[in-house]
Amino acid sequence: MSKYSGINMVEVKKQNRASIFFYLNENGPTSRKVLAEVMELTPSAITQIVRPLIEDGVLVETGTSAEERPEGAALSGRKQVLIDVNYDYRRIFAVNIEADHTYLSLTNLRGKIVKKKKIRTLKDPAKLLDKVATEGQSWIKESKIPVEGVSVGIVGEIDADKGSSIHAYGIWEKEVPVCSILSEKLSLPCIIENNVKAFAMAEMAYGYGRTFDNLMVLKWGPGVGSTLIINHSIFDGRHGRAGEIGHMIVEKNGKKCTCGRRGCLETRVSYNALSEKYPFEMKDFGEEYKKAGDEEKKDLDKAIDELARSLVNSMTVMSPNRVVLCGEMFAGKEVRQQLIADTTSYVPAYNEERILYTNLSDRESYVGPVASFVLTRMLGM
Repeated sequence: MSKYSGINMVEVKKQNRASIFFYLNENGPTSRKVLAEVMELTPSAITQIVRPLIEDGVLVETGTSAEERPEGAALSGRKQVLIDVNYDYRRIFAVNIEADHTYLSLTNLRGKIVKKKKIRTLKDPAKLLDKVATEGQSWIKESKIPVEGVSVGIVGEIDADKGSSIHAYGIWEKEVPVCSILSEKLSLPCIIENNVKAFAMAEMAYGYGRTFDNLMVLKWGPGVGSTLIINHSIFDGRHGRAGEIGHMIVEKNGKKCTCGRRGCLETRVSYNALSEKYPFEMKDFGEEYKKAGDEEKKDLDKAIDELARSLVNSMTVMSPNRVVLCGEMFAGKEVRQQLIADTTSYVPAYNEERILYTNLSDRESYVGPVASFVLTRMLGM
């Protein structure tokens, strides 16, 4: 037997658990028989996969049906027990730490808000995490449904195994043991993930990732962040930076980036870069773009074209099924239209059918950490 067989079987089990979750999340209550047919597994294999999830409360039996079946399957007279995701089984305390603000929320497993609050991101990590914990303690105490854990999304580099922020670009330059601090204060398990990767997990669980298995997620805001989804899994690469087009070097000896290098794309097209010359609120970028004068419009179009050109190069190399745009700088329809006009000017196939705007924009400030906790902690992906 190969020494890798055990590892492969573990990965297969993880993938099967995830596939069941994604199918139920998309289609609702489904019988074990239908799941077996859809996933091309035996009914006993499906039972083995779902049993521990039901015992843990993540899945729940919801009733019976004689009609429910995959398209083209024959009707059976025997009623089938249906199972579904138990979204209200537990709550999640989600913390999304961005450059300017930190977003706190208490949600169910589908990201439905119970409570939420926005606070200023402090440059002193101890003070910020103390404020986060104080708010969380109150919410957890008031919650009628038990809180399963704390999930943190943060900009920059993280070490998931250590539960630490290694370098939160533009916020903290030193390593901060975020999870050990919050776990101690809240008496709950805690996980941490890069905020763009966390949002990519939300796309897998609740967004376009339910339809497309290979995606690039591009976030445009204070910085420029991106990540890859391949076969319904985040692709990290050797150092956890795969797909990071914001830190592609586009200018030799350019301005120093928050990552420590010079001439990164982010130093030229991020909100922080553009607002130095034309001060505006990030949330107002769409309106700012529409009303811009000739000189300002020319500069903004140049920045959008540079972002589009970098995106085209990345799509050519990585060949995702779709690109999903997110972040406050993409909120304006005219901005997105200009980006796509620029990408199609380079490659006509990179049009509005290939480049999509997230359908999770109304939950963007918190849904990433929620999905990250569900997929990694509860489903073991």
